[in-house]
Amino acid sequence: MPHGFLAARPGSCRWVHATTTAAVGTALLLRSTSAFAEIAFNHSLQLQFQWLPLSAGIRHPAAGIAANALTSSVVVHHRRLRTQLLALTEPLEGVEAPSFPLVLALASLVWWFIGSRERQVETDRLRAAEAAEQAVLAARAARAYVEPRVDKPWTDKELSEFDGSKDPEGAILIAVDSIVFNVWKGRHFYGPGCEYHIFAGRDATRLLARGLLEEEPPEEAAKPLTIAEQASLQSWLWIFKNKYEAVGATSSEK
Repeated sequence: MPHGFLAARPGSCRWVHATTTAAVGTALLLRSTSAFAEIAFNHSLQLQFQWLPLSAGIRHPAAGIAANALTSSVVVHHRRLRTQLLALTEPLEGVEAPSFPLVLALASLVWWFIGSRERQVETDRLRAAEAAEQAVLAARAARAYVEPRVDKPWTDKELSEFDGSKDPEGAILIAVDSIVFNVWKGRHFYGPGCEYHIFAGRDATRLLARGLLEEEPPEEAAKPLTIAEQASLQSWLWIFKNKYEAVGATSSEK
């Protein structure tokens, strides 16, 4: 396989054609005089010759022959398109060249219309992905739904049935300061094997207030919460109220 330019840039022909065609389209839109078209094509051709290595700079014979053929093709392509452009814009001879702000504005319009199709495809893709995500969340919410209780309080035994271990997609209940929350949205926090699983399926009021991730010794559990611990509990309660759905209260009011 030849080394050098052709091996490093197998899509060079397509690149040359694309950049040349873009130059033609821009010139057709912006050109007011034949001199402008001449300058545009000469500049485009100069840039591409600077980018394309000549055969003298390529050591491999086959790569040099291919580069010469590609260079000749570029020249012919430029000349043909330049002739066509000058013929199309001949009626505009003598028209004053546009100002730079107008050129910039028209070039922006060209860029906008050229990329409109790609932007629409990307927008449709993002909307489809968002719709799929919403459908998944709706299905999870339906599976983890728990009917809120108004008159009947939750007992400790009932709460223990919702610690997330029986149904990996089901509800997870946590009681905080007598309010029971369904925290299924925070399964990655409170599910089995997660950091805060100790709070799941129980009244976690004291653990949250004291910042504990293990059971309290009996002598500590008998002590009342300090003022600082009560303030910490209210912070946790505010977080739960703003993130999760309340589904009732526990049997004992505090």
